[in-house]
Amino acid sequence: MEIREEHRDRNLVADVIGRLDVIASPELEARLMAMIDSGIRILVLNVTQLEFISSAGLRVLIVAAKKIRAQGGDMVFAGADQNIKKILDISGFTKMFKIVETVDEAFSAS
Repeated sequence: MEIREEHRDRNLVADVIGRLDVIASPELEARLMAMIDSGIRILVLNVTQLEFISSAGLRVLIVAAKKIRAQGGDMVFAGADQNIKKILDISGFTKMFKIVETVDEAFSAS
């Protein structure tokens, strides 16, 4: 898994690339916590190149969402393909998170 960051004022786009599984989850959790601790307001997870999310990856996303929301921010998913949307839907994430088509739409949705 690879994570790329792009800061936009007090907002951040994190491109999550590859597989978010039990092996990659600790790295993502550490990076997301550091991003949130830096004071960002909106965290957009660009998942256009994400191939898979395991239950361990879903747990990391819930932890990150709770933390950023506790600080008055929000987390949005952008660019999920049909497979990722299906995983997010089955896990109930579509009811908990904003899921949009593009990164630009994520900022207008928040």
